[in-house]
Amino acid sequence: MTFSHKFFISIFVLLFLFSKINYSQTIIPEETWVDSVYNSLSQEERIAQLMVVRANKSGEPYDENVTGLIKKYNIGGVTFFKGDAVDQLNKTNQWQSMAKTPLFVTIDGEWGLGMRLNKTISYPYQMTLGAIDNDSLIYKMGCQIAEQCKRMGIHSNFAPVVDVNNNASNPVIGMRSFGDDPQAVAKKASIYAKALQHNRILATAKHFPGHGDTQNDSHKTLPTITGDRKHLNENELLPFDYLISQGIDGIMVAHLNVPALDSSNLPSTLSNKMISGLLKEEMGFEGLIITDALDMKGVTNSFPSGLIELKALQAGNDVLLLPADVPKAIQTIKTAIDSGQLLPQRIEESCRKMLTYKYRARLYNHQTIAVENLLIDLQKTEYQNLVSELYENAITLLRTDIMLPLSAGSKLKIATLATGNGKLTGFQKEITKNSLTVRHFLLPNKADANKIALLKKELANFDLVIVSIQNTNILAAKNFGIEDQVIRFVNELTTKKSVIFNLFASPYALNLFKVNDNYKSILIAYQDNPFAEKAAANILIGNLPAKGHLPVMLNDSFPSGMGLIGANIIDDKLIPKQAAIDNLFIKKIDSFAMEGIQKKAYPGCQVVALKQGEIIFQQSYGFHTYENTDSVKNTDIYDLASLTKMLASTLAIMKLYEQNKIKLDDSLGKFFPYLIGTNKSGLKIIDLMTHQSGLDGWIPFHLQTFTELGPKPALYSNNLDENHPFRVANNLFISRTFKNLMFSQIAESKLKTKEYRYSDLGFYYIPEIVELITNKKFDAFVDEYFYTPLGLESTCFRPLLRFPKSQIVPTEQDKEFRHQLLQGDVHDYGAALLGGISGHAGLFSNATEVAIIMQMLLNEGTYNGVRILEPETIKKFTSAPFAAKKNRRGIGFDKPPLDKKEDGMPATEASAKSYGHSGFTGTFAWADPENQLVFVFLSNRIHPDATNSMLSKLSTRTNIHEMFYKALKANKLNVSN
Repeated sequence: MTFSHKFFISIFVLLFLFSKINYSQTIIPEETWVDSVYNSLSQEERIAQLMVVRANKSGEPYDENVTGLIKKYNIGGVTFFKGDAVDQLNKTNQWQSMAKTPLFVTIDGEWGLGMRLNKTISYPYQMTLGAIDNDSLIYKMGCQIAEQCKRMGIHSNFAPVVDVNNNASNPVIGMRSFGDDPQAVAKKASIYAKALQHNRILATAKHFPGHGDTQNDSHKTLPTITGDRKHLNENELLPFDYLISQGIDGIMVAHLNVPALDSSNLPSTLSNKMISGLLKEEMGFEGLIITDALDMKGVTNSFPSGLIELKALQAGNDVLLLPADVPKAIQTIKTAIDSGQLLPQRIEESCRKMLTYKYRARLYNHQTIAVENLLIDLQKTEYQNLVSELYENAITLLRTDIMLPLSAGSKLKIATLATGNGKLTGFQKEITKNSLTVRHFLLPNKADANKIALLKKELANFDLVIVSIQNTNILAAKNFGIEDQVIRFVNELTTKKSVIFNLFASPYALNLFKVNDNYKSILIAYQDNPFAEKAAANILIGNLPAKGHLPVMLNDSFPSGMGLIGANIIDDKLIPKQAAIDNLFIKKIDSFAMEGIQKKAYPGCQVVALKQGEIIFQQSYGFHTYENTDSVKNTDIYDLASLTKMLASTLAIMKLYEQNKIKLDDSLGKFFPYLIGTNKSGLKIIDLMTHQSGLDGWIPFHLQTFTELGPKPALYSNNLDENHPFRVANNLFISRTFKNLMFSQIAESKLKTKEYRYSDLGFYYIPEIVELITNKKFDAFVDEYFYTPLGLESTCFRPLLRFPKSQIVPTEQDKEFRHQLLQGDVHDYGAALLGGISGHAGLFSNATEVAIIMQMLLNEGTYNGVRILEPETIKKFTSAPFAAKKNRRGIGFDKPPLDKKEDGMPATEASAKSYGHSGFTGTFAWADPENQLVFVFLSNRIHPDATNSMLSKLSTRTNIHEMFYKALKANKLNVSN
């Protein structure tokens, strides 16, 4: 190849890698549309685009002044409050038809549209969700809320709340928070946000920098957060920091006085130190920054309208939410620009951001939304079913000193007592559905003395009283709607009678009562509605197990995380049921695993097997290293090596394939213009993924980056910086330009004959293709579409950003390249030079989570009720399309040998329809749809030396895999091959 040819290839690679090409199938590219709209706006309109105005006050008619603001100023958007769904959609269509630039329609729907619109679905409050262990249900909820928002023409939901509720007396957050544990709040909020954004609804984390530790309401005054910076970093700021790392699109800034962050006493909304200094520069947030409502007293008590909006822009906000006087605000900002108080670039930055998110909401092609069948579409049975399932998973059992469930044969005289109501409650009706003999009583609010005296007399005749605290609300300042009279009555009753106490209110309300030994069972139902009533009753009568855990600490007796799990619970993340395997086979499996450790094939390993979706074996063996100091736990994280091809790259291509965004016969030249004219241009995706493209197996790129003296200074830095963004190992970061050279060398490499030849090189292109088509980073794409919906916590690239090094099992003591022990940095040389994210290696996880992905595939694309992939897609990709050409490979998957006499990694009993993959670090995962068997083996066989081949010599992975087939045959569990 000539020098000039190489030069031009390198130039094209450089242009490709550093341009923002939008390959998504849209009418107009994002940058083009944003530029076009921005250039069409006057200065006044650019300012107005930053304003999102109030459509109505709660329950009141729509503000017709909005029509004038749309026509005269071309405002950016509207926020709807309490109203009717049909009326709102009609008004949305009307206002959109008037707008020169499509309106960004927003809603404050933390628990769904039902928070603002009648006849729509209300999901549980976030604190109720905080009690749920199965986070995939929260993801499913977020997807449903997004679907309903889109049906209403809404583009952004001001959710999730990421405030850490570390003050039980908080008058404004409370039940709106996921709890008092910053890590748990961050995790659950991220899942909710990703579900919204995955479905093209802009999520907004609020209320920055954290509104949880206050006793004042910023709607009425300016609250003060008193913690020092260390406390804020570890509590209030932690969830925001995490969501930023996970790609949150929007953050709402609260009206708070936070002396540790800005001693000027300015509301945080107007603080340049907190917004530009902390949020944008220090925390690195590049998304849309939205003020909390600018008509709240937390800010209006400090400055007049007009000056408020100006100061908010000067502080670094992008969106001015609910300005009290739009004309005055626009004029004040224009005057500030003219006088030099505000630079025009500040308006341009925020206006372009606003337009960018409008584009991503598909507003470049806005169309009128049909009102027909609206209420039917918003009230689907599947929505109701999920609400019910969420409550069933949230109800928390804190004490059970009495035999549960309550049965019809009980000899106890049982009464129910519902407080706060004057008529029989749904809970009371539900609890008698198993023929339990009870007598119902009521203690309504404001009961007179005679009623109370009679009630005491009648309850004296019963052995057990099932108390339900009902007709409650979320207001801590008003005792959650529980009257003093009710509290006194229950406190007196429990000095004399055994009770089962059911709290249909905030868990904090338990502290209103004098809990003693007569509280035989305590059930926290969190909210008072028919879904919670039904779930709580069914737990008591044995139709459901208790599953929830307290999301907040109540006192020393009831700490955060407490929750008694019902005996018949089946954990949604799989519970070991090893009784399916005879002890003889368990011993043989143990023997094979321990043999590998004793013969130094690996220092430790994880083994998991599933049959029909249930774990039949889950065991960790040995240690992280041969020093035998850290034993392997089921939650420890391994470098998966080439399992990345199957569990990241292939899944991503499967998703794009079924979205009709890619064809398997698409060639590389279609995506990468710099390859046109080379022999790589015509290589098809299907050939890359079946390893028959003719590409070499690998290229030792790392050899070009160091000399005998060590790393080349022209390429490496000891520190992360703009020119060295890719971490290769500890204190070793490589130049961004080296990525260009890697792709250039692949382009220049010779092609061999088109036949089966295992190759990493084709998978280098897959993350680039995914990012071109979706405008999302590869790791973010697979996380959003797969790992988050599956409820996975440990499956990720670059695990050191999320987990302590002690949880990550080390791989090689690298003496050739990086000259250090690798622990948390990917072992594969090529993936390391790309910063740890590649299509052929880089993924980390544990055996249980790998098994969950494989089980999803066996379930024909579903897991825990969430559809991840279509059955037809899985069937196509796990077939062997070129078996006739002696290529056993599936599309991204390995398959059993075509000839049973050939050596292969899977057990010989594995069916022809089975599939999986192995990895260089000593990993293996296999799924067999005919036998409904999943097997995962993870080890670090390359510790401390990658040349160690003992694992293969012992055939440990194959032998253990064989044992599961033999065990299942012995138990006659439908094994076929």
